[in-house]
Amino acid sequence: MKELMLAVAAILVCQAMQALDDLFSQFGVVSVAHGMLLGYGQVYAAKAILEWGGASLGWAVVTVIGIAALAVSVYRIHHTGTRWVFAFNFGVVAGVIWGGIALA
Repeated sequence: MKELMLAVAAILVCQAMQALDDLFSQFGVVSVAHGMLLGYGQVYAAKAILEWGGASLGWAVVTVIGIAALAVSVYRIHHTGTRWVFAFNFGVVAGVIWGGIALA
C-alpha cells in the first residue's frame, strides 16, 4: 500500500512538472530537446520520490508516467496543433522512455 501511495505521489509530481512547464513554455521557444529534458526529469523525480519512501522505480510506474504524459500531449495537440507543440510532445515521450531505460 505504501508503494502504491508513493507511486501515485510520484505521478502527481510529474504531472505538476508538466503543467508548470506548459505554463512557462507560453513565454519562449519549445523544442524536442526541451521536451526530452522534461520527460527525463519526470522519471528522475518519480525515482527520487519512490526511493525516498523505500520503494523502487519499476516499469509499471514509468508506463503510467508515459500514459499521463501522452494524455496531456494529445490534449494540447487537439487544442493547439502547432508544429512546436508536436515537436515538444514527441520530446516528452522520448524523454520518458529515455529516463525509463536509464533509471529503471
